[in-house]
Amino acid sequence: MLLSLTVCLSGLVVPAVTAVAAPAAVPDETPDAASALLAARAANKSVRVLSQTDESTEVRANPNGSMTMTVHRQPVRVKQSGKWAPVDLTLVRRPDGTVGPKVAPIDVVLSNGGTGSPIVKVGKAGTEVGLGWPEALPEPRLAGPTATYPEVLPGVDLKVTAEVDGFSQVLVVKTPEAARNPKLKRISFGSYTRNTKVKTLDGASAWDGTRTWVEIPPDRMTNRHTGGR
Repeated sequence: MLLSLTVCLSGLVVPAVTAVAAPAAVPDETPDAASALLAARAANKSVRVLSQTDESTEVRANPNGSMTMTVHRQPVRVKQSGKWAPVDLTLVRRPDGTVGPKVAPIDVVLSNGGTGSPIVKVGKAGTEVGLGWPEALPEPRLAGPTATYPEVLPGVDLKVTAEVDGFSQVLVVKTPEAARNPKLKRISFGSYTRNTKVKTLDGASAWDGTRTWVEIPPDRMTNRHTGGR
């Protein structure tokens, strides 16, 4: 819609001012390929095709009429409240007192210290599997995707890192004296399960009775540690 306005001041005619309505915004994503191609041409930008996009695959329509598919080996986005959000494994403290990544394709929950809960557990479709620690855990220090539980043994820190498909953990032995602790000869992490079974394959696997959905390598069920300084 065009609006024209002419104003006269003391015999001086001010040129007409024309207001032009702003063009309608073109979305960054549309439900199907046909509408995505139209939007891409109109805005001269690529537009995501929602019906062909999932956690690891994305299809975009281009202004020249072509289509581009990008496939990742692991999930790179998660649907939240009906919209795709990029994976962000930065750990935060949650209102329920636990620790977890901001945006992850599976539910990863870490202990915020104390007793009575696993060090870490992962959940999917109502099932959970995790690892325990035989003693009370200190409150962790959070840095990016990693939680550090200091001094779980004298001179030894436990680091747990959230990953796209679960977690990893490592014991950091900080001094030669700490390395001589006989408890480090073999450390067994306790197991935790809910609504699932654990079957022993090459390592340990969470098994829901019909299929395996997460595997824990043998070193995660015993111990991993780094040498002292």
